[in-house]
Amino acid sequence: MKPAIPLVFLILATLQAFAVSPEELYKKDYWQIDAPPGEVRWVEIRNISEAPKTGIAHISIISRKNGAELWEVTRIVPHLAITTNALCSSVTKPIKVRGVYPEAFEEGYARWNEAQKQGKAEICSITLDEYLSQKK
Repeated sequence: MKPAIPLVFLILATLQAFAVSPEELYKKDYWQIDAPPGEVRWVEIRNISEAPKTGIAHISIISRKNGAELWEVTRIVPHLAITTNALCSSVTKPIKVRGVYPEAFEEGYARWNEAQKQGKAEICSITLDEYLSQKK
């Protein structure tokens, strides 16, 4: 029976690798992600119509303290290019929130486009938990 134990862990890890399917992901603009106690975090997918074709989503990561007013948000990451697989592994569930003004996103996206023209644009391929822990 012992050889079956690693197989069970492999199957569970594979199932968890894609918490959400790519098809499901691109049906909603706003997705909740893990957050520290006392706040809620979500991503806003800004290129929802083209991301399924390119495999790259352009997102903002937003947070709000529990009990805060709707407009009291923090733009943790105004713009991030991320692979579909990494984003699927990062989100937990769709969330109903009001979108934030896109100016900060648009500035970051413009810088990313310039970097892309020079062949220097970064695309995140790790989970958002991993990405955010590296930013600390």
